[in-house]
Amino acid sequence: MVAEAKGSNGANGSNRSNGSQGAKWHEASARLLSRTRPASERLYCRAISGCGRNQHWEAALAHFSDFQENGFQINRIIYSAGISACALGTQWQRSLALLSQLTAEGGQPDVVSYNAVVSASHAASKWQSALAALRELKSLDLEANVVTYSAALSACGKGQQWLLAMQLLEEMSEEKLLPNVITYSSAIAACEKCAQWRTALALLTAILVSHLKANLISFNSAISACEKAGRWQEVLCLLQALSGQDLRPDEVSYNAMLSAFEKGGQWQRALESLRQAPGDSFEISIISYSATISACEKSGQWQVALQLLEELQSENFRGDVIVYSAASR
Repeated sequence: MVAEAKGSNGANGSNRSNGSQGAKWHEASARLLSRTRPASERLYCRAISGCGRNQHWEAALAHFSDFQENGFQINRIIYSAGISACALGTQWQRSLALLSQLTAEGGQPDVVSYNAVVSASHAASKWQSALAALRELKSLDLEANVVTYSAALSACGKGQQWLLAMQLLEEMSEEKLLPNVITYSSAIAACEKCAQWRTALALLTAILVSHLKANLISFNSAISACEKAGRWQEVLCLLQALSGQDLRPDEVSYNAMLSAFEKGGQWQRALESLRQAPGDSFEISIISYSATISACEKSGQWQVALQLLEELQSENFRGDVIVYSAASR
């Protein structure tokens, strides 16, 4: 595997490197491969870290193995570089294995290593692994930071564990850690997936009250949470608040609004919104038509639904099963 990984690095590393930083890690990697100069711990660390940043985790592990084979003493710095390289390559199991290996050898991982494992677990949608790493970090009397909690919150969101996400926010408060926009957005996303619209709105309000700059992701997650619960009035209020933050709705915001109208039986609002879609911001999609047609169908407006279906076909959209079944009822 080491030889294969080295070859992979030689073939692809130069394509991904850019700027002086990219040149440095690629040069370090090339030196280790060519053996033109004596290897050093610093050279290995630079090569492993650079391979990780450029998502060449296999090459990073190859250098890690060489470091051991060449008689260097494995330490926390090299382990952290290897763990981070695997994490950036979404290799959560390998990053966890390196972390376990470090502790088994009597090493003391740092917060950076644990943050990498939590982030890798989040990327792989492994919320249990993310929480386990967070708990282990705290059991070692290391101080989790905002990065740790934000990644763990995101993992809980992917796993639809909104209650756990709220517990993590409470822990942050107890530890005097101030959530940032990323933290709040992760928590709102967790609520969105479980249609917890009240909690999502409370979290969005917390962003604004804290004088943080809410972003479109935060708003869209809150809008989607309200949409899933059919709270179309709240969706409209959020869209107004969006404009007040100098943000413009995108296709996600717009389609969530149409879907909220559908769930709330507001076919006229859905139809009007479809007609008044801002064409300069985004293009109307088949999802937009599908939600509007479904809203009309649920309100018994089958003639309007059929008309929309004809428009859909004239625009060269390929109607999906949901659209056709809604229009034909």
